Amino acid sequence: MNNERLRIKHFLTFVSFMESAAHRALFTVTVFTVTLGKRKLSEWQGRVLKLASGTMMLGLGGVLFLNPALLNGVKISFFILAGACALCGCIVFFTRWSEVQRNMREA
Repeated sequence: MNNERLRIKHFLTFVSFMESAAHRALFTVTVFTVTLGKRKLSEWQGRVLKLASGTMMLGLGGVLFLNPALLNGVKISFFILAGACALCGCIVFFTRWSEVQRNMREA
């Protein structure tokens, strides 16, 4: 009987932890929604945001396709995020650079 009570106690602890994690995630989404809703993004900022989310989805999808077990480690998840941000930064840099070069040629 004690073993069953211990399992129930562990289960209830797990459920309460998951519920608090869900509340934290909901709070975070609410804060971001309210703060981003106060200010309009420019067209360029919207494109960069879309590029960043797309590169992260591409990285996560690639890992899920190749080896989903890699996502169990924090390091791999961090490297996917860092790689997506680096790729997005490079694309944004070279896009801006090519626009500057084109404008210099036209002037």
